[in-house]
Amino acid sequence: MSPITLGDYLLELSMFAERVKKKAEDISTNDVRMYLSQDDNLKMSTIGKNLSILKSFFHWLSYSRKLDSLKICIIYFYTKGKKSSI
Repeated sequence: MSPITLGDYLLELSMFAERVKKKAEDISTNDVRMYLSQDDNLKMSTIGKNLSILKSFFHWLSYSRKLDSLKICIIYFYTKGKKSSI
C-alpha cells in the first residue's frame, strides 16, 4: 500500500477506536452502524471508503486468527444497503 493509503487506514481506524472504545472481539454490527451513521454530512463515497477500511481491518483480524471468522462475516455482510440502512 502507498503511504497515503496507510495514513488513511491509520486515521480511520484510530477514529473508530476512539469512538467505539471496545476490544475488537466485543465490537458488534451496531457499533459499526452507529460509527458510520454519526455524521449526516458525509458523502456516500466517504462512508463507503470508511466501511471498506473497517472491512479490511476485520478481515485481517480473521485471517491472522485474532478474531472469530463468524463475527467477521456478520460485520462484513451487513453492509449491502444504502446509508439509510446503516
